[in-house]
Amino acid sequence: MLFAELLMRDPARFAAWVTVVAFSVCLHETAHAWAAWQQGDDTAVRNGFGDMDPRRLMGWPSLLALVILGIAWGAVPVVPARLRRPWSAAWVSLAGPLTNLLLAVLFGVGSVLTGQLAPNAEPVALVLRCGLEANCLLALFNLLPVPPFDGWTVAAFVVPPLRAVHPDRLSLASWVLLTVLFVFPPASQFIWSSAGALAYGITHAAGTVIGSF
Repeated sequence: MLFAELLMRDPARFAAWVTVVAFSVCLHETAHAWAAWQQGDDTAVRNGFGDMDPRRLMGWPSLLALVILGIAWGAVPVVPARLRRPWSAAWVSLAGPLTNLLLAVLFGVGSVLTGQLAPNAEPVALVLRCGLEANCLLALFNLLPVPPFDGWTVAAFVVPPLRAVHPDRLSLASWVLLTVLFVFPPASQFIWSSAGALAYGITHAAGTVIGSF
C-alpha cells in the first residue's frame, strides 16, 4: 500500500506526517549547514541552505517521495577540506541526528503534556505523536553506520581504516545494505521497532519527570 492512499483513509494523519517530516528533515539539514559553518565551512550557509526552505534542502524528488511513499531525505553541500579540526566532519554529521533526537524529546514532552492537560485536543496530539515517531525514525536511520547516512562519517572517524575503503567498493556496499534495509522485512521491521521503543522510552521518561512535579 502506498503512503499516498492514506490521504483518502485518514487525511488528518497524512497531513500531519507530511508536515512534520518535511519540517524535521529541513531542520536536520539546517543543523548540518550551521554546524559546518561553525567548524569553518560556510559553503552551505552561503548558498542558502541555512534557511529551512524545503525546495532547496530536500528538493522536488524528495518532496514527491514524501507525498507518495511517506519517506524523505535532504542534503547540504559540505567541503571537508575547509573544516578546521580532525573531528569536525563527524560533528557536522552528528548535528543532524542529534537535532532529530532533540525534536523527538520535545514532541514527546508535548505529547505527554497534551494528554494530561488537554486530552480532547486530538489534532494537536496527532501532530505531536507523528513528530515523535518521525524524529525517532530519522535519528536512528541517520545514525546507521552505512553510507550515505550520517553514521558512516562518525564510524569512519572512530575507525580510521574505514576512510581507506575505495569509493567503488563503498558504493557497492551502500546499495547492498540499503537494499537489505528497505527490501527485507526483518531489517526494516527492526528499525521501526527500535524507533517505537525509543519513542516509548522518551514518553515514559517524560511522563515520569512531569508526574514528579
